[in-house]
Amino acid sequence: MTCLHSPAWTRPAAVGAVGRYPDGMTLTVENQPDQSRYALLKDGEVIGVAEYELRGDAIVFVHTEVDPEKRERGMASQLVQTALDDVRDHTELRVIATCPYVRRWLADHPEYLALQRR
Repeated sequence: MTCLHSPAWTRPAAVGAVGRYPDGMTLTVENQPDQSRYALLKDGEVIGVAEYELRGDAIVFVHTEVDPEKRERGMASQLVQTALDDVRDHTELRVIATCPYVRRWLADHPEYLALQRR
């Protein structure tokens, strides 16, 4: 696993291609640590963010938003899942969700609850 402060986790990086759709649209998620957020990009344009704060051994998700004019196909859910997968796979951080959307998402996906008990 990559440590929180290792160069690999703290550089901006695409963490996952969320999907390519029949209409040609491509969604990707990038960790943008210089802005303390995961960004959802639709064909290269930022259309959503999951903002976070690093506090000791925890990553606190404080706000999630997807552009209302571009919401479709569960994009906010895909953003949150990809961000949490990245935290799980590349850090030892405990997840704290102060964002109501992330809190609800975790409640609906019990397979991710262990991230809150690290």
